[in-house]
Amino acid sequence: MEATSGAFTPNREVDDMRWSPLAEAERLLTRDADRELLRRFAACLGSAEPGAALEG
Repeated sequence: MEATSGAFTPNREVDDMRWSPLAEAERLLTRDADRELLRRFAACLGSAEPGAALEG
């Protein structure tokens, strides 16, 4: 996926923005609450992604 418009400016909460597979995104997140939100999102999708490490 690729953004077609908009802009991103790094700030004190988010220093980078990019598309990542769910398993990679889970490794990149630093807050437990963010990882839990990602797990819930993956559960809604059915998390059929190969290599997904999204276990509760």
